Amino acid sequence: MASREDILELLAHYALMIVIMFAVLAGIEALYGDLDFLVSLGVAVVVALAYSIGVRRLGVAPAAWQRGES
Repeated sequence: MASREDILELLAHYALMIVIMFAVLAGIEALYGDLDFLVSLGVAVVVALAYSIGVRRLGVAPAAWQRGES
């Protein structure tokens, strides 16, 4: 079972990821207008993957994301 510290660490990363997703989507919509749902979903997936890869490479990923990596 996850400890409280693990959950808080994950919560902080997921909250930041969501804020970044909304900022990127708002920026794209400001430049290009309304986006279709599938385009928005694709952008959200790309941002989520980029965020998780980025924090792992920077070495600041939560411990739960680093399990199974050597």
